[in-house]
Amino acid sequence: MPKQSSRSAVSIGSDLVKEMRTDASTKDGKAGRVVWYTDNTSGKPVAKGVYLCVVQLGDKYRTVRVMVLR
Repeated sequence: MPKQSSRSAVSIGSDLVKEMRTDASTKDGKAGRVVWYTDNTSGKPVAKGVYLCVVQLGDKYRTVRVMVLR
């Protein structure tokens, strides 16, 4: 059974900007890539600034800072 994965973009003020859930099944078991087109849950572009992107796979988390420049 494939593990559930989620990817979230969160503003520095802790507001959830966007959350994407997928099944984390790959043919070779290797990690994939995450692409966020800097839009929010409404599909509109987010404001410039620093965001925290949190990637969860099973019980493991990874947080990455992303700077959006316009």
